[in-house]
This record gives sequence, structure tokens and C-alpha cells, in this order.
Amino acid sequence: MYRRTQRTDVVRLGHVLAGLTYPAAKWQLVAHADHYGADAVSRAQLWSLPPGTYGDLAAVCQALGVLPARRPVPQAR
Repeated sequence: MYRRTQRTDVVRLGHVLAGLTYPAAKWQLVAHADHYGADAVSRAQLWSLPPGTYGDLAAVCQALGVLPARRPVPQAR
């Protein structure tokens, strides 16, 4: 058993999704995790994602709530 934190969730998902080509649809994330042999927690998290396409690992983690949403970069005036 290990202690779950935001950092450990991001690291674990990074390992599970390593080698995946982005952008990737939800089904591709789940299939890649299954092929990797992901643990039950990771698989459950990925299944809980809303349907859609994710541009990178950060987008996946943001959708799961393990990373804060990116703030828009202010435009120079």
C-alpha cells in the first residue's frame, strides 16, 4: 500500500501512459493502460474521464483533477 498524493498520481499515470502518442482519445488511454498492465486505481481513474481527446499527460491529469487547470497566458497589449 502506498500513500496517494497529487505527485504520486501524476508519476503513476506517467508510467502507465508512457509511450502513448498524443493527442489520444479516452479509449486509447484505457487500451494503452490495459496493455501496460495498469493497476486497478489507474484503470478506474482513466475510465472516469469524460469522453474526448487529450493533448498530453497534463491534460489527462487536469481532467482527473490531479493537476490544477492551466491558466491562460495574458496577451500583451
